[in-house]
Amino acid sequence: MSILQTIRCKFSKHQWGEWEFLVGLCKQQRICAHCQAQEFREQPHQWEWKDVEGVCEQQSVCVRCGQVRETRQLPHTWDKGSRVCVRCKAKKKVEDLINLLLMHNNASERGKAALKLGEIGDVRAVEPLIKALEDGDRKMLWQAAWALGEIGDARAVEPLIRVLKVQFPVDQELLRESVLALVKIGAHAVEPLIIVLREDADVLTRSLAAQILGQIGDTRAVEPLTEALKDREEHVRKAAEEALFRLELGEAH
Repeated sequence: MSILQTIRCKFSKHQWGEWEFLVGLCKQQRICAHCQAQEFREQPHQWEWKDVEGVCEQQSVCVRCGQVRETRQLPHTWDKGSRVCVRCKAKKKVEDLINLLLMHNNASERGKAALKLGEIGDVRAVEPLIKALEDGDRKMLWQAAWALGEIGDARAVEPLIRVLKVQFPVDQELLRESVLALVKIGAHAVEPLIIVLREDADVLTRSLAAQILGQIGDTRAVEPLTEALKDREEHVRKAAEEALFRLELGEAH
């Protein structure tokens, strides 16, 4: 740099170049074309979700500086032929999990097996999960209900409806997961729930059936829900009214 250039920048404005990102940083730099003075400014992170190689995870990574903000788990993506996850190479162990679900003497371990079976989604687990729902320890029943909802098989509808026939003391967690499971199963649950709404003797069971039908959002429920507006019990009438309102607004699920 010449003496003339240095003097020029002292007595006049810098002639700045374009702002350019510094490699690996959320920072930009510009340089004076005359005196090589530098100026810096911070830039916001630019986050993108990127797959983590070899595992079922994604990370929110800044594409500028590489900083990791958050990690989230991804469901397995099973190859139909090899039954191996294309992301993490894990193998389905459905049979082992079913044995654990039915045979382990610890309710916590059986509950964990139920959750894993729900995540895998293999229909071979439906009957064992139904058995666990009907015969299992109360401490792990909600996991079985959740797993049946995740798999979404029609065989689970009647067992889940039986859970709605509340016995005291009420297991609120089991009741909530059973309701959600029936909503997830969706269309297969509509006709059985309509029968419950029209014929079941229990007030709370009829009310829950109306609530679930509203959340599923199937138009087959409009007529029976309209009939339920004349139910002898106010609780049922209110549930039917709210369900019809959801259907009218299209607020399924």
